[in-house]
Amino acid sequence: MQDGTQLQAGIILARLYYEKQQLDKALSISTKLLVQAPDSIQLLLLTGNIFAASGQYLEARAKFEAILLQEPTFLLAKISLGKLLLAEGKVSQARAYYNAMLDHHAENVAILTTLSQLEILQNNIPQAIRHLERVRDFDAKNWRVRLELSSLYLRSDLKSKAFEMVLSAKRIEPKEPKILFAVANVAMLVNDVSEAKVSFSRLISLYQSDAKKLFTVASAQYSVGLTEDAIATVKLAIHYQSLFPEAEVAQATWLLALNRTAEAELMVERLKQINIEKTQLNQLLGDIAYQKGRYVEAIEFYRETPSDVRQVVRLYNAYVAKGDTDIALVELEQWVETHPGDLRITALLVEANLRLGRTEVAQGLLEFLVKKLPNQASLLNNLANIYAEKNDPRALPFAKKAYELDAEDASINDTLGWLLLKAGKPKEGLRYLRDAEYRASDSLEIRYHIAVALNLLQRHSESVEILQSLVKSKAPFLHKNEALLLLKKLTVE
Repeated sequence: MQDGTQLQAGIILARLYYEKQQLDKALSISTKLLVQAPDSIQLLLLTGNIFAASGQYLEARAKFEAILLQEPTFLLAKISLGKLLLAEGKVSQARAYYNAMLDHHAENVAILTTLSQLEILQNNIPQAIRHLERVRDFDAKNWRVRLELSSLYLRSDLKSKAFEMVLSAKRIEPKEPKILFAVANVAMLVNDVSEAKVSFSRLISLYQSDAKKLFTVASAQYSVGLTEDAIATVKLAIHYQSLFPEAEVAQATWLLALNRTAEAELMVERLKQINIEKTQLNQLLGDIAYQKGRYVEAIEFYRETPSDVRQVVRLYNAYVAKGDTDIALVELEQWVETHPGDLRITALLVEANLRLGRTEVAQGLLEFLVKKLPNQASLLNNLANIYAEKNDPRALPFAKKAYELDAEDASINDTLGWLLLKAGKPKEGLRYLRDAEYRASDSLEIRYHIAVALNLLQRHSESVEILQSLVKSKAPFLHKNEALLLLKKLTVE
């Protein structure tokens, strides 16, 4: 047998190769060492893990079982055998195996963490959360489990709990970038903009003059809606790396998102000089032309960009703005025909068909989308409106579900209120219509619905006052003729 020093040196080298994913080298060293030290538990465990990482599950199992022949209670070998079941796709067996181990090792973090992963694979998120909550309670300093818990809470729409978890992780490691990014993202979901800004500021301080990392922060800021902050950060990144085309393209794009067209044009002129990819340049030039109302020019530029979702959306918007809704519809139909699973474009196709009054087509598409995205409030609301036009009894249940998912949306409040009026519940409906008016005070259609509700409640003078202001308005709205007829009826009475 080699002496202990040589053996340990070999094990360390094999482990280094294993951690670097250089598995062939790691396996070559560990198997040679095993010839010299066949009973070394440390070496058997390492070799088994290398075999497992290489996909050689039978060999890995043999090593772990060899450990258990020597030490039947050796927990790491048992855990590794469970991981093999998982790697082989035997999820139910792995779950039963780990649950059996948990009966004897109720506070083992590795077992609980793996069980949580197994529950996630089976989409049993509540049980996965319970396992990780136990890990959190056992390990007061484990910030990683808190981030994982936060992610699971978000999947369960428990935003406040997710926020508590990321803040808890931040108290443990206040300078860990992964935590700061998570805090910023969840803070925006719970409308704590100041906390998000603080976390992003800390990341900027941590990254100092690292242009690429600063650009990562800027991209994260933009993704959560902090576009002004994103522009400031990306400028900092460009300051530290003078030739940074990716960041400059992003800055121009974000300036356009804020309708700061003149500044974006200046950026694009610079980008022309540094020879960026032509498709990116054409996209920016198309966006600038679109914002300036030069839709034909925008379409020409967009045609020179890659055929992808972004191109289709841009072409659709440009054709609609130009007044060519029929052509816009064709663009979407051609894309959906070759990409039937693209739900975003299918949703745009619904919009295009509604613009053209093709209700039957829009209904079919919406019903398809709702099956795929049952918790998308806007889709449910649109479908409720189509059903309402046909006096379909499914309208009100769909409107109620949409409201449950997004009670802050003016259109959803309006739909539910209006359908309650039609269902003979004007008092209840008026409450939702008032909420809709509060959120969209300039909507003449909502004000008409309120006038109808007041009339049904025998509050005629209030109804007349609203109707008179609507009829005097020069702005068009869907039920203007109905508003005029109702006003005549009430003033004659």
